[in-house]
Amino acid sequence: RFNVISPGAVETPINTRQPYMADPELRQLLEEKHLLGLGRTIDISYACIYLLSDASRWITGQNLIVDGGYTAR
Repeated sequence: RFNVISPGAVETPINTRQPYMADPELRQLLEEKHLLGLGRTIDISYACIYLLSDASRWITGQNLIVDGGYTAR
């Protein structure tokens, strides 16, 4: 089996000082693009756990988009 996880904007210690996260106005613009808000690392972890579990045993060749609704806009 092979699958891919494509994450949206996720808050991490590494990117908190980036302009798009540190500047309140830029961050607001970014958050507005994600219907469910910015992600957390645990959100991506849950997707990984799903793909590693037997619950996804019949899934292969898929791109699992975990982006808080960004692509659904």
